[in-house]
Amino acid sequence: MNKPFALTDEQRRVICERYIAGESSNKLAKDYGVTKHNVLMLLETRHIPRRANTPELRRTYKCNHAYFDEPVNEHKIYWIGLLLADGCITAKNTIMLSLQKTDIKHIEKFRSDLNSNHPIKVFTQVGNGFGHGKVGARISINSVTLTDSLIRYGVVPRKTGNQQTPDLPADMMRHFYRGYFDGNGSISLYSLRSWLNSEVELIGPRQFLEDFSLWIAKETGANHNTPRQCPNSEVAFRLKFGGLRQSSTILQYLYTNSTIYLDRKYDIAMQVIKAADNQNSHRRDDGLTLARQ
Repeated sequence: MNKPFALTDEQRRVICERYIAGESSNKLAKDYGVTKHNVLMLLETRHIPRRANTPELRRTYKCNHAYFDEPVNEHKIYWIGLLLADGCITAKNTIMLSLQKTDIKHIEKFRSDLNSNHPIKVFTQVGNGFGHGKVGARISINSVTLTDSLIRYGVVPRKTGNQQTPDLPADMMRHFYRGYFDGNGSISLYSLRSWLNSEVELIGPRQFLEDFSLWIAKETGANHNTPRQCPNSEVAFRLKFGGLRQSSTILQYLYTNSTIYLDRKYDIAMQVIKAADNQNSHRRDDGLTLARQ
């Protein structure tokens, strides 16, 4: 039961000091068994100005909210690419990054870079879609400052099918595309009769994939391939690069001398590069780039 008149002079002094130090009127009212109105009236009689009721004052967890401000670097640009693939921004200025549960350590890297202590929660997907029943991990961070910065790079609410290539310094583009590839790309390495073969694939909107195809062809000499529409989707397209030699060239450019990447993608990329280095690739009449054992 609230006791609005049961405070001693010492309690009134401490309440004022704690409020000035940053504690909320709600918490102080609860601690001393009085109403919030009583606390506010006390502050008024002591001529202590009230603070604005801002989101910053209500935050439970810490975070570097200016992380995505300039200047840019490899890690920042990588996370922008990954968020464009596997992240989202809600209408309430919350950033969410969701990955498979097995990739939870990668979310921990993201959290560490942001100097955050936000919890990472494990969840099971529900619904009628392909991911039903899969177990994932997710971090959610509410921040107007972070979301405003990410929106400038194209990470916007309801971005699926609308991803665009941001305007970035040339030396940052491979880090951006590596982040996106870690989220929406795949690598395969398999045997075909007496040969090893590999394929690199990327999923996204048509124009975004066109941009990547032109960029990777210019940077590495890979084929300028055309995205193909995914079955049963109006907005998703698929861009493929086949052949052990070509896959190795693309993956070398994306992953070599990098300091941030998804570990399981990096591991298979290194396997492809090693396989290509250990074998003599040649092009057959059927158009497949293979390697001799």
